[in-house]
Amino acid sequence: MITDFVLWASIKRGDETAFSELFHRYSPRIYNKAFFKIKDTEVCTQIVHDIFLTLWNNRKTLEVNSFIGYFTSATRYQVYRYTLRQKSTLIDYKEDLSSLSNTFTENKGYSSVAYQDLELELESY
Repeated sequence: MITDFVLWASIKRGDETAFSELFHRYSPRIYNKAFFKIKDTEVCTQIVHDIFLTLWNNRKTLEVNSFIGYFTSATRYQVYRYTLRQKSTLIDYKEDLSSLSNTFTENKGYSSVAYQDLELELESY
């Protein structure tokens, strides 16, 4: 079995076969780490491809001492970016506030606890 460092030296010289070997060696691990958090096969597959594309594109300047460490960090970063994009929502500004509903939401948990506290306080008198 060829070591990671030998593969990396070959990849830095542009060896696509070595890159393919590295891909097949680590892509399942990256996919599984991403899938543990995201649970979407398409997104996780894209994350794996993005990580390896970045590795290939930056192979001449990148210094990798540990592929496990590199791929773990890269996967965390990609998962973080994905979840951040998912959380962001567009703000819809309204010129006319009359078009908005007059309904409101109530925190029923807080109301329930406040009611129970009030009952306890009244019972203690």
